[in-house]
Amino acid sequence: MPGSADIFKMINRDELSHVRLFQKLIPEAMQVFTHSVDQIYEMFNTAVEHECKWTNHIVGNNILGITEYSTEQYTKYLAVRFV
Repeated sequence: MPGSADIFKMINRDELSHVRLFQKLIPEAMQVFTHSVDQIYEMFNTAVEHECKWTNHIVGNNILGITEYSTEQYTKYLAVRFV
């Protein structure tokens, strides 16, 4: 399918921009809103749960070598690197 590689590159670039944004945003929010650190962690955990559910809905166990468990573990691994 012509153009598929370009589409995947754009999606990857978009996702990486989100990662970079939140790598900067969350630690900054924790410094500025020191009284709300517990709420920030709670919000972050909720976001990770939603991301896992969405990924499993979209990908599931339908790609050879990728399982719901592996995508959930990878998402949580990335999340731990943020905080």
